[in-house]
Amino acid sequence: MKLIRFMASSVLLICVPLMGGSDVDPYLCPSTNSETMSRVFCNNEPVILDCLDTQYISWIKVKYGRTSDPYCGNINHRDALKVITDCTEESNVKEIINQKCRYKEFCNVKSSLLNAPECDAQGSKYVNVTYTCHEVVDLEGDPQHAGKERACQDENITLSCDIPGTNIVVSSAIYGRTNPFSCYNGNKNTNSLTCRAANSTTAVESHCEGLRHCTINATNSLFGDPCPTIYKYLETIWFCVPA
Repeated sequence: MKLIRFMASSVLLICVPLMGGSDVDPYLCPSTNSETMSRVFCNNEPVILDCLDTQYISWIKVKYGRTSDPYCGNINHRDALKVITDCTEESNVKEIINQKCRYKEFCNVKSSLLNAPECDAQGSKYVNVTYTCHEVVDLEGDPQHAGKERACQDENITLSCDIPGTNIVVSSAIYGRTNPFSCYNGNKNTNSLTCRAANSTTAVESHCEGLRHCTINATNSLFGDPCPTIYKYLETIWFCVPA
């Protein structure tokens, strides 16, 4: 897998509408806090995209097949590597990656989902993904399009999409403690910066992804106990996208 990381000023002009019509979701308009990256994955590799903890994937461009770039092939056969075969529109690779990764902080798309036998590219095929990580800003300013909620340990958290025809997409979740101030309790130990249940996001996804409303419990029974002596909380970020 090849990684190219760069700051692209031209991306600052791009705004992607969340829904049809003239309304533009402000969280999909990259700002000076956005970063664009390009990654290349060979044919049998999973596509793994990630952003920082305070970011989400807001824009994705996918190319599939083989271009003149000498990636994922035998360097001793350069003539074959120069054959251009763009199979992006012939396959469903672009749709799968967008479905699995957009609005997420992290995604892992299995290579078995990206097989495209209709693509007759000479030499090994690869997926070239360019995507933008956008900073999560004040989500409370537009609760109909996005949300950020926190619940202290043993309390409930509710995710909701109020616009008809939209469902929840969970961007990220943390069950544990990554700062000492959230859900502070003077009678309990809150001194941790690194406590995080490994299944935080997947557990919230399994309960809420694709629904309009859901309630989830911030408990060890659901997430496990990543730090037994620490008083924990659940914090999640989600978006409301067309069903």
